[in-house]
Amino acid sequence: MEAAQANNIDNFSAWFGEVLNSLCIDRMDGNEEIFARVMGDKAFRTGYKSILRKRYMAHIRSRNMVHE
Repeated sequence: MEAAQANNIDNFSAWFGEVLNSLCIDRMDGNEEIFARVMGDKAFRTGYKSILRKRYMAHIRSRNMVHE
């Protein structure tokens, strides 16, 4: 959550990419098809990461504004 608060979307992207890769690897057994697509198709991974990154950052920022 701190990464979303402290960074702009471009800087947040590097951190989020690492988190997304970790999550995909953790979930590989449960959904091998999406894992293969995310890890094997660069264009798909780029689009997928961009959409999730923006939604996650907006979610974190909106949650923190409610609690401040």
